[in-house]
Amino acid sequence: MLKETKETRMIEALLKEHFLHFPPDYPPKAYRADSTTIHVRIVDSSFQHVAWVDRYDAVLPVIRLLPVKTQRDILLLVLFAPDEVQGSGLNYEFEHPSSQPRFDDLLRNGRQHAGKKSGRNSRRART
Repeated sequence: MLKETKETRMIEALLKEHFLHFPPDYPPKAYRADSTTIHVRIVDSSFQHVAWVDRYDAVLPVIRLLPVKTQRDILLLVLFAPDEVQGSGLNYEFEHPSSQPRFDDLLRNGRQHAGKKSGRNSRRART
C-alpha cells in the first residue's frame, strides 16, 4: 500500500528545498507504507563520495523541521548519490517494499493463536 498523502507531499517539498542536486528521474520521494510508517528516499549529487553516516548527519537537521509525529513515522530513510541507485537492493526495496508483517500485527496474531502449535517445530522427532 504505497500511499501518497498530504504529509508525504509536505516531506517531499521540504526535501526539494534543501537537497537541490537531485536527478530529474529521482526527486525526493516519500510514501506511507502503512498507517504508521513512512519511507523516504533522497538521491542527491552532494552525497557523492560521502560516508553514509555523514549523509545522515546532513539530512537529520532537515528531518527535524518536520512535525514530531511525522519524524517518528519515518522508518526507512534511504540516501543515495545518483550513481548508486541503479542495481541497489535497498532502492529496489524502497520501490517494491516487501510485505513483512509489522511487530504489532505479530503480537496481535500471536494472541489469537496462543497455545496452538504449528509447523515442523511443533512435531517431536520420531526415533
